[in-house]
Amino acid sequence: MIVVSRKNSLNGEDWNEIFEKLQLAVKAQAARSFAFKPNFVRGFFKTAGGAAAITDLELLSSLLSYLCGINKNAQMFICESDSTGYGFAYRKFEQLGLPCSLNLPAEDLQRVRLLDLSRDRLSRIADERFLRFRQQNQLWLSETFIEADFKISLANMKTHNLAAYSGACKNLFGCLPETNKHCHHAFIHQAIHDLALAIRPDLNILDGFRAMEGNGPANGHQVDIGFRLFSDSALEADLNGCRSMGFEAPEIKHLKLLLHTTGMHGRSAALTEQVKLQRVDGSIRLKNGLAMFLQRLGCSLAALGCKICNFESISAFAGAAFRKTCKILFGKGDGKKQGNGEQK
Repeated sequence: MIVVSRKNSLNGEDWNEIFEKLQLAVKAQAARSFAFKPNFVRGFFKTAGGAAAITDLELLSSLLSYLCGINKNAQMFICESDSTGYGFAYRKFEQLGLPCSLNLPAEDLQRVRLLDLSRDRLSRIADERFLRFRQQNQLWLSETFIEADFKISLANMKTHNLAAYSGACKNLFGCLPETNKHCHHAFIHQAIHDLALAIRPDLNILDGFRAMEGNGPANGHQVDIGFRLFSDSALEADLNGCRSMGFEAPEIKHLKLLLHTTGMHGRSAALTEQVKLQRVDGSIRLKNGLAMFLQRLGCSLAALGCKICNFESISAFAGAAFRKTCKILFGKGDGKKQGNGEQK
């Protein structure tokens, strides 16, 4: 379900209408804990995009104030993990002056906690539908975040130099606890696909008042599209959000993967007008394509190195490699013959 708001500043009545339309009011009132996942990138940016790089703190404050009003007992967790390039979560909180910069009443402020997703106790999440996080690449996420009763994702609508489009699903990439997320960049669409299946936020907010075009997610130019999208589904939010920015879902690989996995249709409800935004420059896409190829190659070599170390001798490794090669070359052929009914 989708709700569209063209009001930049939201008050309690506006939030109440949104929660009622999305049928989330009862769950919010009963929740014992809320987990808010904003997008803080590295906490501050002096770029052409400016404020569009990070979540609007006034929007976060307004939402916190509303939820504290309808739920008098729940704990409120503002969650962030480290970013690649030593963008530590605790430094982001410090640079943004959180939680005091939210300007909440003292009573509400006492219920707000800053949750460092990179240093909290971790829980493993497994799902047979995962594409990236399987076998040796396991998915570990903050235990406090995963166990929260009500999860909220606050994302800005952006073009992205790796994922093409950044919205509700891409925002979940920031839940990964690794300090250096480069190891997942080469497989970013598969990683986003898995995180969207694992986390499934109850409320997803796409902010078009602080959108970004060009070299996103940090170095593009700020654009005011003039509305926000609210949804109980990250995928549905992105189907509408990407179309509003001039994309179609099949162009965005992680959305295409999620549509296939969930069985949803790729047609959005066309609730908003389409705005053609400047996309990431072609030379940047070419550069990043080469970088991702090299990273994938490096990851494959690293995995091979780990496997070699597990063998007792070079002869044991050579034997295993020979058997694996034979299975690849001849195993499929035998199966195909049987499947075609040539063996009776």
